[in-house]
Amino acid sequence: IRLRTEKRANKTVTLITGFQSNPKELETLLGTLKKQCGTGGRVLDNELELQGDHCSKASTFLAKQGFSVKTINSQKSK
Repeated sequence: IRLRTEKRANKTVTLITGFQSNPKELETLLGTLKKQCGTGGRVLDNELELQGDHCSKASTFLAKQGFSVKTINSQKSK
């Protein structure tokens, strides 16, 4: 699993990629992550997108869930 932040429309989003799951599992995981981080988000093309910079919280949570996590520090403008 890879985590990174990007700038989109002058706002920061946290992208979590690298899942080998079906959309239903990703929706469940996203719901839990949104509660942990206190933010909104969505599933988009087999990746999770959280509003804001939540790399540290998401990384800690995913590691506790048994995922191998790699954080990439980059902020691209789209």
